[in-house]
Amino acid sequence: MTRSAAPVTVLVVDDSSFFRRFLTRTLGADPGIEVIGEAASAEEAYDFVMVRRPDVITLDLEMPGLGGMEFLRQTTARLRIPTIVVSSTTQLGARRSIEALEAGAVDVMPKPQGVAPGMMDTIALATIAARVRAVAQVDMQRMQTSVAVAAPVSSPVLATPVLSREWVIALGASTGGVQALGTVLQALPVDCPPVVIVQHMPAGFTEAFARRLNATCAIEVREAPTGRPAQPRSGPHCAGR
Repeated sequence: MTRSAAPVTVLVVDDSSFFRRFLTRTLGADPGIEVIGEAASAEEAYDFVMVRRPDVITLDLEMPGLGGMEFLRQTTARLRIPTIVVSSTTQLGARRSIEALEAGAVDVMPKPQGVAPGMMDTIALATIAARVRAVAQVDMQRMQTSVAVAAPVSSPVLATPVLSREWVIALGASTGGVQALGTVLQALPVDCPPVVIVQHMPAGFTEAFARRLNATCAIEVREAPTGRPAQPRSGPHCAGR
């Protein structure tokens, strides 16, 4: 098997044996993914990655002992292993997940709840596996550096003039873009034009992300209700789906 065709290797870290089995079974059903280990604690996960390095880690934050957040800060970010935080969508779980993204996690995914087992497997296989493959492609070194300054273009394309003189800043970020988005927004002055933000993030987490940004930025950041017009000095954030 060539390197390009090699499966994405995954370490599943969760103190729930049921959820470890669920993730292992679901990911293992994808021929492009191989679960090479499970860990019931951050300590077990640390011992594993010191011996065998996976391409991706799925990580529960709420675990006894060291805990997922400390594991993320002490090992995952330093070793530059792309990590998906698998968390509940409660207010506390969402807030902790946003903190994890700022600490170096690449993506966040809600734990499936309230769905029949057979249907849950079908839904999970279509979403979890795709997210794992996407996260495996993230350049961790590039993600952890400061936002790069874009190279100037030799011949900028001029937009066709319009009658309106109103300006709107549109920012979009995908997997791994939370840190860069925060850096950009914190640099905006309070009197900047309206800002519209689109961030790849599941429902239940975008509200906590907006609150987090609002606490650290000069502009007002909030999750945008449907139909609300963009206002100066504000950065409405599209709700998750």
